[in-house]
Amino acid sequence: GISRANLKAPEIKFSWNSYLTAKSVPAPINMFTNQIPSNPNPFRVGMKIEAIDPKNQHLFCICTIEEKLGFRIKLHFDGYPAIHDFWVSADSINIFPIGYCQSTNRKLSLPPRWNNKTFDWSEYLDLTNSAGAQRIMFHHLNKVSTEVNPFKGGMKLEVKYEENWYVGTVIDVLAMRILIRFDGNYEKLGCKWFNIYSPYLNPCNGHKTLEDPSLFLPPFGSAFNFEWSEYLKSTGGIESPSDFLYFRT
Repeated sequence: GISRANLKAPEIKFSWNSYLTAKSVPAPINMFTNQIPSNPNPFRVGMKIEAIDPKNQHLFCICTIEEKLGFRIKLHFDGYPAIHDFWVSADSINIFPIGYCQSTNRKLSLPPRWNNKTFDWSEYLDLTNSAGAQRIMFHHLNKVSTEVNPFKGGMKLEVKYEENWYVGTVIDVLAMRILIRFDGNYEKLGCKWFNIYSPYLNPCNGHKTLEDPSLFLPPFGSAFNFEWSEYLKSTGGIESPSDFLYFRT
């Protein structure tokens, strides 16, 4: 008989035209920020960068480029198991050159066994026999923009995550993004970055426009007893600019 090891599955060439059915709609190309990357991937395997942890988005971590595939790079958290490695696009807005945190007064999360009281990138590169990625390699940091982000740390607003709306606090501002911490009993959701034009952001009292009030989960207690004016007073919070955000249902 014929050995199964010698059998080969027929090669099938993939075609988007044949794959899309009459009910399928291709995503418009103008929905993508970098539609078709025309520039080469500037990074090299072994380079060190600073990057936002995708699972703990309040952390800026030291990462090493482990692999390079087309316009993507695979990042490894220095000092941690490879199971936490993750892929990003070479033009991701969540990666930064070495020294970025220091230049922007942000805390850089160090490898767990780094025992020095102070961290110096030059010393670290020498000890690890590696090179750091430079600012020119990061497309999002080299764009000129006249837009102004009206948000500031400490501002409060309503934010949607999955199916529900929560009370959140702005704890960091980066270009046209804000990092939001979920208040009260929902701190376990962690912190998440949102573009300031995101439809998942509402000003204070935006939940009053919801068709289903139960979708609003205040920090503590019943939504029927929650008053934004009292909450802002008790927490010392600042109301986000309502003339910038839109009431959305």
